Amino acid sequence: MEEKAIFGTRNGKIIVGHGPFTKQTTAPESGVAFYRNDFSLGAAEPWHIPARVEELEKAELSEVLEIEWTSPEPESFTEIFREVSGAIQQDIIQKSVPVVTEKGQLIKGSPEGILSKLLQSRDTLRPYGWISKEGGFMRATPEVLFRYFDGRIYTMALAG
Repeated sequence: MEEKAIFGTRNGKIIVGHGPFTKQTTAPESGVAFYRNDFSLGAAEPWHIPARVEELEKAELSEVLEIEWTSPEPESFTEIFREVSGAIQQDIIQKSVPVVTEKGQLIKGSPEGILSKLLQSRDTLRPYGWISKEGGFMRATPEVLFRYFDGRIYTMALAG
């Protein structure tokens, strides 16, 4: 399976970067690159430059998808919420958003089918994701993750 990076733009198009990806410590001077790091920002080379870039528009779903979802246990959220509340009360942190993730296993269809489904999402949602042999994720968010203005990219922390 080919590695891919997906990012929705404000004009409703989807930028798809196709691997293999060249990794770098800094963003390139020009062209498309995808920033992929872990929560603790520990990746030595977080910038991924695709071998090829494709721009997609809204599309019709071409295949049937079947996903088996595993719902998170309410106890997991309760535990995380207690930890966050305790850290706030002890002045360790000022704010946080506890998160529990629902996971799905693709039973029928393909990652490309999921991408097609994302291309059908409402105009108020921006799709993004990463597909690789090891797994991946695809999501759509109503939040504006980045703004591009005058040659610069701007972002802000959304939690809290």
